[in-house]
Amino acid sequence: MSEHATILESEELPYLPEDSNIIAHTTTESIELSPVQIQQEYFENLSDCDWVKYEKNNRNYLLQNVAFALFGGPSCEGELTELSVLQNAHLEGYTTRQKAQVMKVYEKLCEQSKYSQNDEDIVMSVLLIVCAKPKPLKFYKLQPRDYWLDLHQRTDIDIWCTAVFRVRKCIPTIVGSKTCKVFIDENARVYQDWDSYLINNTLPKCVLIVPENVKLTVAPSPTLGLKARVLSSVDTASTVASIGAIGVLGVAAFTPVGPVVLTGAAVATVATGLYGLVRSSLHLHDRSIHEQTISPTDAEARGSWLNIAASSVGLAAGAASNLLSKSAAAGTNLTKTGQALTVSVEVLRHANIVTGGAGVVNSLLHIIFKYRNHGEKPTKLELFQFTAATLFFCHAVMSNRTAQSIIEDTQAKTINEYRTTLRSNRHRKIFDKLSAESRRISRCYPRKH
Repeated sequence: MSEHATILESEELPYLPEDSNIIAHTTTESIELSPVQIQQEYFENLSDCDWVKYEKNNRNYLLQNVAFALFGGPSCEGELTELSVLQNAHLEGYTTRQKAQVMKVYEKLCEQSKYSQNDEDIVMSVLLIVCAKPKPLKFYKLQPRDYWLDLHQRTDIDIWCTAVFRVRKCIPTIVGSKTCKVFIDENARVYQDWDSYLINNTLPKCVLIVPENVKLTVAPSPTLGLKARVLSSVDTASTVASIGAIGVLGVAAFTPVGPVVLTGAAVATVATGLYGLVRSSLHLHDRSIHEQTISPTDAEARGSWLNIAASSVGLAAGAASNLLSKSAAAGTNLTKTGQALTVSVEVLRHANIVTGGAGVVNSLLHIIFKYRNHGEKPTKLELFQFTAATLFFCHAVMSNRTAQSIIEDTQAKTINEYRTTLRSNRHRKIFDKLSAESRRISRCYPRKH
């Protein structure tokens, strides 16, 4: 810990890494230890201070300690000045991705100065979380019954550590009462209490060995819970359904496809749109309640906003086209309501192509840049949003019928259906002559709008 940070009196038995070099050193030497033994080493080797106060004039040391806590010591030394904090320069020895993550956490910590009396100081400590998961199985092997059992006591597993930053909001006035705090994780998500972190963190499937006052607690990560597994399964199923529907639309563009198959693709498109609205809205809501930005300038949030826009416009365009078809079949398309519906179809037709195309471009670029710059694979949510945007765009292009063509096709279908109800060929011939005469007159004397 930098000598420029002020150590405050402990309020409870801590698990605070005062010197982040100790974190890296302890983790390196603890490879053959169980997760519980690693936590015990942290407790025995780290100092017994609990809270550290960072004043506004030493925020650069806060940035440095955040980087140490998240990623250990830098690979090379560099000067860290107050100016470099603002410009995100001279965080030497860390990758571009690590720098960006450190700055997100640092900026979120700085926002918590609103809890101090002078709106400047930050009173913080660090909790170390040990994560454990079984080693991956070969694809042909069945998962044994004890695959997820007693991970906290085993050494034949994958183990890694992460940090959670605990910020003090107030000082208790009653002896024995708990200090009010907020917790900020490595993704700059804010949790209002410890239970919220355990329930809502975004760690991958693993078991957490966490400090809780003077004892250790073993808890599963939320991704092992029912809600996360359901969302993950539906994300995968929706992605597969979207790919199937895209394939049907692609084949239909070159060869005739049965109406049943096309109907199935249309149903998949509607289902994807409805699920996309719900899934992306939940994603933005989750980011909002944990004080992550939902601004469209953020890549992850922008993907959800575009998915909501594409889903909404796609569903609205489909509904408007169906309503216009019914209006044309009933002969009410020339009323004011029918004319307004005609205009709506034209507007939504173009908006559908724009929002779908924007979603495809944004998702594709985000996945490419994420992999190229950081070597990270897309999440299931990102894959779903990409395939959904592709489906909406393809559907918009394939069904790019104008309002006039919808009216004409519907009217022709209605006329043909009426013709088939006539009881004899003689009546059908008379009907055909009347229809031909009506078309001739309409061409000679077009209706004025």
